[in-house]
Amino acid sequence: MSNVAPTMAGSPSGARASYLDAGTGSGTWFFTLDHKRLGIMYLAGILAALVAGGLLAVVLRAEFWTPAESDESLLGVSVFHQLFTFHGLVMTFLFLLPGISATLGNFCLPIMLGARNMVFPRLNLLGFWCWIGGAALLIASVATGRLDLGWTLMLPYASTTSAAVLLALLAVLLLCASVILTGLNILATVHCRRADGLGWRQLPIFVWGLYSAALVQLLATPVFMAGLLVLLLDQSFGWGLFDPASGGNPLLFEHLFWFYAHPAIFTMVLPGIAVVSEVIAVHSRKRIFSYGSVAFCCLALAAVSFLGWGRHLVTVDPSGEMSVVFSLFACLGAVPALVILFCWVATLYKGRVNVNAGMLYALGFMWMFAVGIVSGLFQATLNTGLNLHDTLFDVAQSHYLIGGGTIWALLAGLHHWWPKLTGRMFHERLAFASSLTALVAFNLAFLPFYLMGLQGVPKRYHEVLEGDGFWQSTATFGTVVLMAALLVALLNLLASLRSKQAAPGNPWDAASLEWQAASPPSAQNFDEPPAARDPYDFA
Repeated sequence: MSNVAPTMAGSPSGARASYLDAGTGSGTWFFTLDHKRLGIMYLAGILAALVAGGLLAVVLRAEFWTPAESDESLLGVSVFHQLFTFHGLVMTFLFLLPGISATLGNFCLPIMLGARNMVFPRLNLLGFWCWIGGAALLIASVATGRLDLGWTLMLPYASTTSAAVLLALLAVLLLCASVILTGLNILATVHCRRADGLGWRQLPIFVWGLYSAALVQLLATPVFMAGLLVLLLDQSFGWGLFDPASGGNPLLFEHLFWFYAHPAIFTMVLPGIAVVSEVIAVHSRKRIFSYGSVAFCCLALAAVSFLGWGRHLVTVDPSGEMSVVFSLFACLGAVPALVILFCWVATLYKGRVNVNAGMLYALGFMWMFAVGIVSGLFQATLNTGLNLHDTLFDVAQSHYLIGGGTIWALLAGLHHWWPKLTGRMFHERLAFASSLTALVAFNLAFLPFYLMGLQGVPKRYHEVLEGDGFWQSTATFGTVVLMAALLVALLNLLASLRSKQAAPGNPWDAASLEWQAASPPSAQNFDEPPAARDPYDFA
């Protein structure tokens, strides 16, 4: 590997026009094969899904503002559960699952590897069309009729023959296909399109995180898709494989679902780990502590994720031997996660830390990651997990580890790579203030869920129970402030697009290959093949 870095191109006025100027009009975008434009279109769609899901959460939380002794109901039971289902499906399948891999992964990965595009650009475009089609079908399913499945597509509701359920299942199938195509492209690109001299030990941790998540996406998602296809055949031809009245077993679908959904949790978390590792290293001006351990732990998390799905079925046979095995494997997943957390703290120690907006989002992710992992141990342990199952403790843990974690990691990456994506800088003080406000509001919104869950308050419940009025009101207030702060953060980024002042080519003095390209990059990424270098050489 060459230790001599070429001169940073990093200027908007490079020899070639940027990818943003390579053709205008909707057709040049919607049919593009450029990974950068696809990443931007994914980003626009996924952020729209985040805003829609967040606004639905605000409406749902407004139901809990009513005092416990009041007979008034803002939404009513039926509407509440339909909105709850739509919120879960939008956040899970439109935002969390494609999330970072389809947006920042699509945009940054080939440039980080010194490549001009993904290995399969047409499959990449097909994956985006699948996402668009899935989003359209999901919206149509809600408009068609009552959709009350929960994001887990619970039986027997999902086996009901109706236009709304059919459209929802087809939507999830398309969205899963999009995830598979993205994962396939990431794996193939990492293997086949690395620059000369860029070996496995010279890859940024960002690449390792995306690679590990793609492995899980490619292996777990087809299992869930097979279950969905059988469910559709059940509806169409009356096979009854999941229907007890026809001799079927609904637990079979539960196993298929959680065999996919438990690893899918890590496909959401691992890209977040990838982004935060990159942001912490660059803004601490230090090589990531124990690079090999972090890369190995990403792969270890991917492997362990397939072994603990049974802990979600703890109420089926809590005293059985398999429950003990699943509990052990679920707890085992905390080991590589805590090693990664320790390596982040060690990287920050005595580093020249620049606490800007991107770094604050990364630090927020560290907090949520730690809380989510530690509280997850209580759920994975049999004696406590049985009592906490299906309570608000579950909701709090999933939002800290998955929901909030993915949002914070995505925003950390957006603020870090925004000059590269757009060639413009955002308003730093406003970004910092909105980040800090959002972090405080998130804890106000979800820490009360832990307390109520410990008291046995069930999830998916639409009323305020006696004695929980204060905590429910606190959570509602936190949700409203959180949504407002996130909207300010996104609007701040969008407002920067109107700025006439170009961003510096490499504002963070980062060393990885994407910062050797112009900001924003040309359609071909590099005018000349880049020379590989240590991505954490900040000397």
